[in-house]
Amino acid sequence: AALLVDNARYIRFEICRFEHLAACGVHMLRCQDSHVSRSIFRDIGGDGVMIGSAHNPNLPPTINNSVEDCFIEDCGVNFFGAVGLWIGFSENTTAAHNELCNLPYTGVSVGWQWDDAPTPCKGHDIRQNHIHHIMNALSDGGGIYTLGRQPGTVLTQNLIHDVPVNAGRAESNGVFMDQGSSEILLQENTIYNIARSPIRFHMAGSNTPIRHRLV
Repeated sequence: AALLVDNARYIRFEICRFEHLAACGVHMLRCQDSHVSRSIFRDIGGDGVMIGSAHNPNLPPTINNSVEDCFIEDCGVNFFGAVGLWIGFSENTTAAHNELCNLPYTGVSVGWQWDDAPTPCKGHDIRQNHIHHIMNALSDGGGIYTLGRQPGTVLTQNLIHDVPVNAGRAESNGVFMDQGSSEILLQENTIYNIARSPIRFHMAGSNTPIRHRLV
């Protein structure tokens, strides 16, 4: 990442610009009570923002962090599999009031466990984000993509639209709940102009979808 914060607490990035970067913009790893807000991420080779790890570290945990009121676009320029906001093994992450657009793959990705075994990934609040014009190169993702058991995670009042058909074999979706996704509440999301499934479940467990507006 251009800026890696590791094993820290009470770090804040406010009103920053991360542009024209080869890899990831900001990665908060094993951090607690740290926040990114009112910042711009644009023209980035990899992920815009990464929270947590893909390696399930035990101590110290990644917990109580947030990404709010940010504008994230044109990420994954070098690595098409990158996403706007990636949340791995972490707890109680808030992603709210962000706009994510013009991405080759997924907008917000939450979780990194390919079954329903318990992990530190839980309690995330993904709300009131505007996610659009994504999945422009790859398939098998969506506006919001989830993996693994995530007790207490809520996806609510997000606006997701303009997800096209692409060259891949798998579907692209509004919300894609992939393998092991379980114990997640989906409520009051607005999803429209999706070429395939507004909400897709693939080898997912028990989740609760209520009161969506699917156009």
